Amino acid sequence: TIEATISSDGGATITDRGFYWRSAENPDTTGTKLQVAGTGTGTISSNITGLSPNKLYYFRAYATNSVGTIFGSRLSFTTAVALPSISTVDISSNTGTSAVSGGNVTSDGGDPISARGICWGTAVNPTTALTTKTSDGTGTGSFTSNMTGLTPATTYHVRAYAINSAGTNYGGDITFISAIILPTVTTAAV
Repeated sequence: TIEATISSDGGATITDRGFYWRSAENPDTTGTKLQVAGTGTGTISSNITGLSPNKLYYFRAYATNSVGTIFGSRLSFTTAVALPSISTVDISSNTGTSAVSGGNVTSDGGDPISARGICWGTAVNPTTALTTKTSDGTGTGSFTSNMTGLTPATTYHVRAYAINSAGTNYGGDITFISAIILPTVTTAAV
């Protein structure tokens, strides 16, 4: 939300007022225009939407009367870093004691990914607090992860995760049942 105060109408009615904004300097008339309803002096404000995370933006207020348009000071702000966007990859190569999954980091949220991987367990929505997790590098894009130490014929939940300076975000929870394997037979000596 950006805000400004129109302290004087210059002796004529204010007929147009609002803001110009953009991600480059000097946002007047070449930026995106946000008209604020109404006329006259006083405090005006407007919400800017569709911004990118961790990016610098500039804005200026304007007011128009019968003489012309005047601009306020150029101000700037930097948007906050957002959580990364990540999805969990379906299960493959389910052997009963191991399986393969992974993830796809589609956005770093405006700050580099410091860690990514998967976590799994028998409860819904596993987290990185578990010891059953992988660490599969950094950055955006797809990655593959190997789960080991699974118990055959057991229901597991797996989620991909990605970490940046804003925190940890998780992909969707995928449920699978580890495969049934052949029994173990040991023949005793006669």
